[in-house]
Amino acid sequence: MEAFMSPPPRGKRWVCRPWKTLPDGTRVYARQYGKRAFCWLVDDE
Repeated sequence: MEAFMSPPPRGKRWVCRPWKTLPDGTRVYARQYGKRAFCWLVDDE
C-alpha cells in the first residue's frame, strides 16, 4: 500500500496489484502507466 493512501472506510480494505484485467480480457500493467500498482477498495470479509 502506498504511503499517501488514506485509511479505508469501515468494512473496506485496499487491494493493490501490479496489473488489472480489462473487461475484454486484456491485462494492463501498472508500469505502462508509470505506477507500481493499481489499488482499489473491496469489502472486508
